[in-house]
Amino acid sequence: YFNFMQNWPRSWVWGGWGGGVSFQSTPTGLADGNISMLNGGEGILNFDNTTGGTVFRNNVSADNWSCDYYMDNAPNGLMEGNLAVGHAPDPANWYNSGILPSDPSGDYFKVVELSRPGAFCTGDEDYGIGANLNNTTIRNNVVINARSGASYGAEGDSVAKGGLKNFRFVNNTILVPTMSSLEAGQGTSIGGINIPYNNGNNTGAYYENNIIIGGNTGTYAMAGGAFDTQTVPAGNLFLGLTIDHNLIYAPSNTTPFIWNGGDWGTTYTHAQWLALAGGPGHGTGDVLTDPDLMNPNTDGALDKIPLPGSPAIDAGASIPAFVTTDFLGVSRPQGAGYDIGAFEVAAGQSAPTGLTATAGNASVSLSWTASTGATSYNVYRGTTAGSESSTAIATGITVTAYSDTGLTNGTPYYYKVAAVNSDGTS
Repeated sequence: YFNFMQNWPRSWVWGGWGGGVSFQSTPTGLADGNISMLNGGEGILNFDNTTGGTVFRNNVSADNWSCDYYMDNAPNGLMEGNLAVGHAPDPANWYNSGILPSDPSGDYFKVVELSRPGAFCTGDEDYGIGANLNNTTIRNNVVINARSGASYGAEGDSVAKGGLKNFRFVNNTILVPTMSSLEAGQGTSIGGINIPYNNGNNTGAYYENNIIIGGNTGTYAMAGGAFDTQTVPAGNLFLGLTIDHNLIYAPSNTTPFIWNGGDWGTTYTHAQWLALAGGPGHGTGDVLTDPDLMNPNTDGALDKIPLPGSPAIDAGASIPAFVTTDFLGVSRPQGAGYDIGAFEVAAGQSAPTGLTATAGNASVSLSWTASTGATSYNVYRGTTAGSESSTAIATGITVTAYSDTGLTNGTPYYYKVAAVNSDGTS
């Protein structure tokens, strides 16, 4: 509980590394409230475990090698309420890799790929115990700029047996990064949710109520179908999958779907993706507009709460069998229906309006209109528009005014105010 882990080196290519928190063959493990970052392996890892039951909850895992969270060949896993963060590859943080761009083995590509972590990785690597990933739930997590929000892979003998079985990826919020020039030059694959066909072994796999905000052209919101040497029989592209009520917003990418029977390069618009055969109404209830989050441009989880009026509010599928609370523990639903994403906007509370700022000598006086249902207010400040800090400069304000002092004359300041009550922030 409540530990901070960091180890080196980083830049191993084909495994053999150590994670920040690691459970091997350990039933019912719990990683709760930890920070794991810049490790030479996965941030928080559970593997080689036929009993399973491991829980990753309320952790922060950032910029680890390969994956921030990894549930591997273990059943009955739960990952909830976590933050996963990645950043563009930085060769200055590669320790003694000795691998150059001209390396004929292609290992330089792998180093570039793994140095931006996947967020929530699952798999069935070959430990001689069969393929045991089953009954896995990943819910109410926030993903910021990771290589992928969700992925699955199998290895060795597990390839023929593995797959997404009784799998739930629900009510998560994913911000897909803009691909760096280094990643683009190496052909790195970056996106939101990756759902392989797995030789037709997927069964009871649900992807519902997720927010995916896309990056630039060259990345994807969702990818699925055949990878490597697999071929999907006609009509089986969505075999064993339920994919609906997701909010997908990719303003800089008109074809954010990669879904195919054997050709990774085929991309689709949402309408074209809906027209593909082989699924039980995939894409039902999807929303394709800006989710209007508090601030999508920071590494802070709480900035990803939808503002009042967001199209994510009340737009999700009702799935009480899979999720009953949100990232902060707020009960779902709060309004007429489940919200899409990791947060449930508090019922009976509106965001502050009418914010005004008056400059003084090294100070700014703020005032705003009261919010219905609010018990206090938080104030946030930044020096560029839209990049106010995720950490409030003042909390617990019980009036509708605040004076910010100790500032530098001539410097522009930008502010936002959030209403707070027992159900959350808006």
